[in-house]
This record gives sequence, C-alpha cells and structure tokens, in this order.
Amino acid sequence: MTLPDNLETPGSVSKTIGLHEIIDDYQGPLVYLDFDGDKRLVGIEILLSVDDDASE
Repeated sequence: MTLPDNLETPGSVSKTIGLHEIIDDYQGPLVYLDFDGDKRLVGIEILLSVDDDASE
C-alpha cells in the first residue's frame, strides 16, 4: 500500500520497521511501516500467512 500524499515519489523508502520490533509480544500478521528520508510514513505492508487466513 502506498499512501496518497507520496504517490509522486515511489520507491522513496529509506527505513522499514516491523510492528514486531516495536510492540512487545506482538501477535498477528507481519506488518511493516515504510518511511522516507524525512521520517514520513509512505507505505504499509501487511503479510498474511496461510495460518492467518480468516476465511476458514
């Protein structure tokens, strides 16, 4: 997912942080926050495994 304010600068990610890195004992899908060089949030990635699929 790319955030609308940053559509004109695709590929400008300078740092990615996973929720599991900042929340102790995080339980859930892998969620990554992408930041540009100015520390603005420019993207969010949510990765689901087969085990996380709620359609079962």
